[in-house]
Amino acid sequence: MSTKKKTKTKAKATVKKQKPKAAKKPAPPTEISEKHVTELRPEKVDVVKETKSVKEAKEIVPEKIQKISEKHVTELRPEKVDVVKETKSVKEAKEVIPARIQKTFLIAVRILGEVTSSYDMEYNLRSLGLEYRFNARLLEKNDSTLGMLRLAKDYITWGEVKPQDIVDLLKKRGELMGGGSLTDKVVKERFGQETIGGLVTALMEGKVELRTLWQMDIKPTFRLRPPSDGFNASTKRPFQSQGELGYRGSEISTLLARMR
Repeated sequence: MSTKKKTKTKAKATVKKQKPKAAKKPAPPTEISEKHVTELRPEKVDVVKETKSVKEAKEIVPEKIQKISEKHVTELRPEKVDVVKETKSVKEAKEVIPARIQKTFLIAVRILGEVTSSYDMEYNLRSLGLEYRFNARLLEKNDSTLGMLRLAKDYITWGEVKPQDIVDLLKKRGELMGGGSLTDKVVKERFGQETIGGLVTALMEGKVELRTLWQMDIKPTFRLRPPSDGFNASTKRPFQSQGELGYRGSEISTLLARMR
């Protein structure tokens, strides 16, 4: 028994006296073998090739976008020509339209003869060229003229006229200063127009001014006859109140037809 205990005690002492083993130091890094290099090269080469291809693509794509083939140019040309033609036609239309805008003319006719108000009214009527009863005057519509007409509304009637009304008035009642009637021959000699109708067209389009007619010795005042079968309403009341005086619009054409 004693021998076993001594052995165990000795063994324990031996264990206690043993020093702990030191940790193993890591081995120094070894050089990469040829095998590793060979294994890594394909991946590296692929990355380089891919990067180069992407770079080339980035450089090539803008050139392809900027360059248009001859086929594309041929396909685009008809659209471009159509746009240019359309733009030109619109521009021409804008230049032509203003020349077609017609002026508006009025005919004023004096209904009453005697002036029982003031000298200013008589002066206003003379300024309009309506000194006597049944005198008519062709006037261009503007604010100044309308003001004078409204001032004389108790003695006259007026309204807008059509080109044909002016033609008929010049043919039947147009007179020259030295005597004689207005004819196509006179119009051609003095205005360069073939007919009276052509002169009226030029007048409406602004090619000939109204004052030019009077400067070329055409009388500005037209002498009319009393209306056939007399007036249809009272000559002392406004047209809007079942009379004959004042503004009557396009109805002036009907009155002119009865007084020419």
